Amino acid sequence: MSADPVPITRHPHERMSRQISYELHYGKSEKEHDPIDLYVGNEDSVVWFCRDHKFRVLTVYPQTLKAPARLFYRRFPEDNLDFAYHVNSGPPRPGTGDEFLYKPIFQFEDGTILDPHIRTHK
Repeated sequence: MSADPVPITRHPHERMSRQISYELHYGKSEKEHDPIDLYVGNEDSVVWFCRDHKFRVLTVYPQTLKAPARLFYRRFPEDNLDFAYHVNSGPPRPGTGDEFLYKPIFQFEDGTILDPHIRTHK
C-alpha cells in the first residue's frame, strides 16, 4: 500500500533564494554603488563581479553594533586569497537577518579599496 505524496505548497509571499549579481565599478566610490539587500531567510547569495579588473574580498564586517561577526559561512579572505573577476559569497548564516548593516571590503590588484554596503533582512 503506498501513500499519496503530500503536496508542498509555498506561502504566496514567500520568496525563493536569489543569486544576486552585483557589479563592482573600478574607479567609482562607495556612494556610487547601491547597497545590496540580502534576505537571509531565503538564503540569498551574492556574486560580486568586475568586468575589467581583478579583485578579492578582504573581509565582510558588521557595522551594526549587535550584528553577528560573520555574515556568510565563507571566510574572507581565508577561503581564497587570489584575485579574480568574480567571487561568490555563498549563503548567509542564520541569525544575521535582523536588519543589520555589513561592510564588505574589496581590494583590486593595484591596491585600490572599495567598500559598499549590505543590508540584511529576515
